[in-house]
Amino acid sequence: MHFVDLHCHLLPSIDDGSSSIVETVEMLRVAHRRGTRGIVATPHTFQPMFAAFSSMELIGAFSRMMEELNELSRQEQYSFLQEMDVHLGAENFASAEFREALEKRKVLTLNGSRYLLVEFSSFMPFPLIEAAVDQILEHELTPVLAHVERYEFSYQLPESLDDLKRRGCVIQINAEAFDRRRNGEVMEFALSLARRGVLDVIASDGHDVRGRPPVVQGAFETLRRELPEVAVETWMSANPSRILANQSLETPE
Repeated sequence: MHFVDLHCHLLPSIDDGSSSIVETVEMLRVAHRRGTRGIVATPHTFQPMFAAFSSMELIGAFSRMMEELNELSRQEQYSFLQEMDVHLGAENFASAEFREALEKRKVLTLNGSRYLLVEFSSFMPFPLIEAAVDQILEHELTPVLAHVERYEFSYQLPESLDDLKRRGCVIQINAEAFDRRRNGEVMEFALSLARRGVLDVIASDGHDVRGRPPVVQGAFETLRRELPEVAVETWMSANPSRILANQSLETPE
């Protein structure tokens, strides 16, 4: 099985992810070595700490990146790039600017699908999160909630994610959440979502080669010891592939 990674900061010189095409290539090399074959560049958008780029500017930056990657892939040492299926999306921060852009449909979805990756402030009150989710759903888009293990409401309101999933949200967890060496409490929370069938997608949220690499294989190895492998494959391959193809998701038993 090959992994499909829906959340990765590959686009060079845009945010706190890749700083150059050289780093992007090395991130893709690391991902390829660890079993990933599909990956989505999801630059931060509407995030106050980063420069504001329009959707058209990001599409242009992605096009230039792909031209460089395609050129490099003809060289033997970069031939692995031919096996990498790279797409464009965005990690949309639920700010006032985002909500204004959403009204004008000037937001980037995952590979042009109806699925919209959205993140919140860690301490955003749950009613504001609900309001943002409702607005996304009203525009006939499907919210993909980025790294839900980071949000205070996830722990304070244990049933909130179940409710958001019932309303149509997709629940994404970062692969590093399943690394007990980092934070045992976070891992237990992530496992609980997996066991209860709330989890939909696992992604890397990769930012660089060493500190936050675009790798999900460790989560796969951990989870297949805890849960049926078919479920893990759903979260790490089948469901991400369905999102990129704009299809409905599967919920494993």
